[in-house]
Amino acid sequence: ALEETKKNYGLEGENFLRVGLGGNIEYTNEPYLAKSLKLLFISLDFEGKGGWLAFEAFLKLRQKVPATRLTVIGEKPPKEVLEAEGVEYLGRLKKEDVNDLETFKKVISKSTCLLHPTQKDATPLVIVECGYFGTPTIAPARFGIPEMISDGVTGGLLQANFTVKDMVDKVLDLIEDHQKYNHMRDKTQNWFRRHFIWSRVSQEMVEKIEL
Repeated sequence: ALEETKKNYGLEGENFLRVGLGGNIEYTNEPYLAKSLKLLFISLDFEGKGGWLAFEAFLKLRQKVPATRLTVIGEKPPKEVLEAEGVEYLGRLKKEDVNDLETFKKVISKSTCLLHPTQKDATPLVIVECGYFGTPTIAPARFGIPEMISDGVTGGLLQANFTVKDMVDKVLDLIEDHQKYNHMRDKTQNWFRRHFIWSRVSQEMVEKIEL
């Protein structure tokens, strides 16, 4: 993320520091009880963040696992998506609303994975917030995302020019071994709760400034 920022803004020198970020949500220990494949897509820009790719992957997965479901939060998706069997749209949940926030947390915690095939992002906050609840994300190995996700450990990374099939394969890899998947959820939760919190970010900033 740091190197890409320097390149895009034409910055030179070595006096730069990457300290990371934290989520804008309080995490709780919600149990993961999903018995079926529950996919999640969250974005205020359905098309720009890869909504169609996520939907196509959902349709492919539904052919292999008929009970597969897709929950969409954020911008209202096109009619074709809304009317597809197995799709649930929850609207633009507002974190400042107590009921919306509780719904948001429960949906995240009970989802198998977040699909985030974004075409324009830096360090997607939604990856962090899903990570707080142990929900792994499948996203491109671009922008600052590889610093957030360790492929096969805390989620899945899609390489350049990835296809819908690549996304489907990543999801199937996740659920192939139930015990391994639960272990991934534990690792994901520990990683994000330890490294992607504002208290750690601010502490590192202070320490670097004092040097």
